[in-house]
Amino acid sequence: MSDLVVGLGEVGEPLRQFLGAQGHDLNAPTPYEGTIDTLHIAMPYGPRFVEQVHQYQTAWAPSLTIVHSTVPVGTTRKIPNAVHSPINGRHGSILESLRWLPKWVGGPQAHEARRRLEQAGLTCLVTPLAETTEALKLLCLAKYGAANALARMGQALGIPDDLVLEWDRAYNSDVEKGLQRPLVTPDGPIIGGHCVTQGVALLRSTFPHPLLDGVLWYSKWGPNVSWEKHLGV
Repeated sequence: MSDLVVGLGEVGEPLRQFLGAQGHDLNAPTPYEGTIDTLHIAMPYGPRFVEQVHQYQTAWAPSLTIVHSTVPVGTTRKIPNAVHSPINGRHGSILESLRWLPKWVGGPQAHEARRRLEQAGLTCLVTPLAETTEALKLLCLAKYGAANALARMGQALGIPDDLVLEWDRAYNSDVEKGLQRPLVTPDGPIIGGHCVTQGVALLRSTFPHPLLDGVLWYSKWGPNVSWEKHLGV
């Protein structure tokens, strides 16, 4: 059984290493000419994402395609013989995260994908709909973005980050597990990176919501520009 990972960036390369798979680097493409059983998609989402995956499927004719990319809800359904299995882990240590974090798989062929991934050493959880895993990944990013936005509001009010964290630690020590809050330390004056705000924007494209608008506003303007000024009121 042979695997090919398309997209060898911060996510795709650790995935390729973990699976012991062949790789297709989008920045320096060297067409792979062998037979492929499982096609792994780890490239960033863009306007031509589905079309590009179709082209790869035509080129290599895999029996199964696993989309690991963060995509809008409903994307995987447009791809034949595909399931969705988002990457969950910390940037810079994706390989280590793959070794111990369960990997969700959603779609009609989820059990087949689970069997193949677990043969490589992954631990998988299965859900029948790809829309479920697509949404879980986007909601995860939105939660992180919202927590960062709230922390920056505290900064604007003159509250040090360590004081906010101390408050949340004390709160967590006295409530049941289901009510405990995440401890998020802001990483700068704005919400940066290349996954949080992008994922929030993908979620908003399908499910518009004022909360998502607020996260994206903070990602652009930070805590030093008032919401009222931004809206022109």
